[in-house]
Amino acid sequence: MVVRDKNGKIEILYDGKVIAVHEKHYRSRSTVFLKDQYKGLKEAEGMFYPRPRAIKLSSLEVEKRPLGVYESLLEVGTV
Repeated sequence: MVVRDKNGKIEILYDGKVIAVHEKHYRSRSTVFLKDQYKGLKEAEGMFYPRPRAIKLSSLEVEKRPLGVYESLLEVGTV
């Protein structure tokens, strides 16, 4: 696999053959997809993975446990 910058585009080559060409973007942390790259995939509407979604939790209560609970976990598997 080789990735190269050529004439303002990014080319991806495999075994010496160009398998994808992307327009060059000057924004960090962005994802660039080829048109129809995942066409035909049923999962996630043709995307490789579901888009992340954030939810707001109504409560951030933390369960309080005695330290003995954690000590008993450390004893598992000891001889």
